[in-house]
Amino acid sequence: MKQTFQRYPDLESYLERTAHAIISLVETYSVLSYGCLTLDDFSKKYSTIELITILKKGLWEQDYDKISEIVDFIYSTNKEYAEKTLIYFLPLEMIENPRVKFDNLEGMKIHGNKEEIITTYPLSSVEDFLVREKGETIAGAEMKELFPLPPTEFFWNEFVENIPLIEKWTKEYPFQHAANPDYFKAVNRLLYFPRLLYSIKEKGVIGKTNVVYWFSSEFHNDISDFVVEVGVSRKKDLPLVNILDVEEKSMKLLDFCMKEILTSHKAVSYTHLTLPTN
Repeated sequence: MKQTFQRYPDLESYLERTAHAIISLVETYSVLSYGCLTLDDFSKKYSTIELITILKKGLWEQDYDKISEIVDFIYSTNKEYAEKTLIYFLPLEMIENPRVKFDNLEGMKIHGNKEEIITTYPLSSVEDFLVREKGETIAGAEMKELFPLPPTEFFWNEFVENIPLIEKWTKEYPFQHAANPDYFKAVNRLLYFPRLLYSIKEKGVIGKTNVVYWFSSEFHNDISDFVVEVGVSRKKDLPLVNILDVEEKSMKLLDFCMKEILTSHKAVSYTHLTLPTN
């Protein structure tokens, strides 16, 4: 996280104070980070601060007030970071039994000031991979090896599961015109496709900044130029408003990446995903 901390000098102390508040208020084995932070690719405008708390036991009614205290504390520490913070509070038993729906074991997900009780293991196979391979312990014991081992072809499996979501995206900005575009979602959705292609081809995960470098060195065309423009917007915390013909270029990027993904996986057809016409 070296480059991230150089770019945002107050982030390291925010993470340390957040972890200290957690271990002070709930019975915890470990607090670890994953995602953009540990890929050293965090952007204050476009990223989420992703943390996992491994609990010694399930949460009870009295613990919910303590978690609300944690939320209040991190908001008082740094409201801007707090609004971007996602924390899973996961009992160790839930991590060790990821396919079980529990009747008497509860964890919690907080994102900003929203709290949600969870009774099943919430992470995807790709997130498990990120935790196991790139997770970093902020406080407590090293326990990332206890997270589920992803199955074979998990990148491909997750892509197939996300096809309905991708179809939904194609009906929204940046693939279609919008009167009030959500630039946060747009930048992340656009860079999702080069990252997905990288994962399918290289069997790994890299940050959004590094995937721009990879894509531009792997492919030499106008689509690569557009990916660089999006990457620069993200790196400089800028919206996409300064890029011309975003909708047209976005559709070209999507089409190109999908064909490359299916070619890389030796897929038979490209017909199961219906794309809108401009």
